[in-house]
Amino acid sequence: MSDRDLAAIECVSKRATAVTTWVAAAFIVPGALLIVPLYWASREIQFAVLGVHVTYVSGVIAVALGLGPAVVLARWVSRLVVRARRGAWIEQAADQHGIPASVIAEFFGDWN
Repeated sequence: MSDRDLAAIECVSKRATAVTTWVAAAFIVPGALLIVPLYWASREIQFAVLGVHVTYVSGVIAVALGLGPAVVLARWVSRLVVRARRGAWIEQAADQHGIPASVIAEFFGDWN
């Protein structure tokens, strides 16, 4: 592979990484912010049902319910966005670096 090929591949990879990072932040930050109210809700439910509160149980429940769905959704949505945009990114990188788009597309294959 030539340096131009590698530069074009790096260009597409950087865009995918940036999109994945922003999508992850968009889901994980709100999920993390939900941990505190989920902790307090778990705490109150334990008091109401069991009459006692087990701190680590509330913590595990809060983190699992706050971050679990956020991480799964972030991964799913970022894959959808990258798949939707990768054709345009490949074309643009190919134009910028003066190489055929097929070279870049072949490198990524069935890239997620």
